[in-house]
Amino acid sequence: MPHSLWHVREVLKKYEFGRWLKLCGAKQKLMLLPGVTKLDDVIAAFRGASFPYVLRRLSRDDDTSEQ
Repeated sequence: MPHSLWHVREVLKKYEFGRWLKLCGAKQKLMLLPGVTKLDDVIAAFRGASFPYVLRRLSRDDDTSEQ
């Protein structure tokens, strides 16, 4: 008899390449994050968006805009 969450495993096999499966936030929600996600990144869910965004604070050294 297959595991009751077999469909979750199938989806993860399809989309997990290059991603991390992590517990995030105070409510410890399980999320599939891009592999480049860093510890201090913020995961934001914007109203109307179909997926969450990974936000990262940039330092002055990371700013590539012209002065």
